[in-house]
Amino acid sequence: MTDRDRRHGNDPGDARLIRPASTWQVTTAVWQNALAEDWYSALAQLVLAGRQHPRPGAGAPERTMSVTTWHTYKRTLRLWLRYLDAEARTDDPSTHTVIAYRTWLRTTRPHLSISTINNRLDTIQAFYRWTAAVERFPDIAASVTAITDPRSAPLEVLAIEDVRALVDRIDDRSVRDLRNRALIWLLFGGALETISLHRANVADLDCARRTLRHQPRGYHFPAVVTDIPQEAVAAMTRYLARREPDVDEPLFTSTRHVPPQRLSTLSMRLTVRRILDVAHPRQSARPGAHGDGRGIPPSALRIAGLCHRLGGPQRLALPGALDRLPITSQGVGYRSIRAAHNLIKRCLP
Repeated sequence: MTDRDRRHGNDPGDARLIRPASTWQVTTAVWQNALAEDWYSALAQLVLAGRQHPRPGAGAPERTMSVTTWHTYKRTLRLWLRYLDAEARTDDPSTHTVIAYRTWLRTTRPHLSISTINNRLDTIQAFYRWTAAVERFPDIAASVTAITDPRSAPLEVLAIEDVRALVDRIDDRSVRDLRNRALIWLLFGGALETISLHRANVADLDCARRTLRHQPRGYHFPAVVTDIPQEAVAAMTRYLARREPDVDEPLFTSTRHVPPQRLSTLSMRLTVRRILDVAHPRQSARPGAHGDGRGIPPSALRIAGLCHRLGGPQRLALPGALDRLPITSQGVGYRSIRAAHNLIKRCLP
């Protein structure tokens, strides 16, 4: 058993399977590395903020970050810094450098998926948004667009009439039926993710003000308040009136358990999937058959809802429309405007 085996606490010979730590040392991109270290420290403050419970009456912090996200940012940005140091050999990158990096990834890393490349680009954009905000380096990645999969056709944007017809197909006699009708209207009307509805309680819904306080991904507290349309309020009112829950119960619950259990995100997606398949059947994917078998995914509800909240698909398709979107996350019910951008791009040609 070698010293390295003992250091890692493995059986004899297992150390050979552990990839050694990188010995890379910065030689060119010194300033970019220094900026990156400061960015990591700034993000660490968000991690600490998420671990602190707010004082009574102080409210939740506006933005927090999990330690997993922090590590992911560090690991992904390090790949960009190594590219600057070893391939681009520059400490003063520009927009063309970011585009060259995107091209370099596609040509030298063919095994990487399009989503992986876009995630690396998202990290670079987040980094340079911060450097520009603190006035230390210009935002060179803001205009660099994500890669789209040429095999993926744009998603259909459901109109309000389509959603109304979808809901009308559901019966309204049982608690389960009323729950499913309310689920459809709330996902569409609030442009919400299922995780927000999974975490929400009855007390978070304010029917008088037509708002829902929720906890999206990346938040440690229910700190986002989203307006919901009258149709969603009416559907939720009928559902809760039949269920008669306490205010501290989950907003959506399973109908098969007593006491009520919080409805899982998987159950929500499967419910929406079944309802969509009835109204928009998936075409056969057999060889020689027409269609790709995709149908309309459950995410089409919140994507369509988001498009309507931001002016409609026709307005969003205009040149430069995405650059003029509101920058406040609460205005669209999402943590960041970048998340809204990525969703909208899925339905634009």
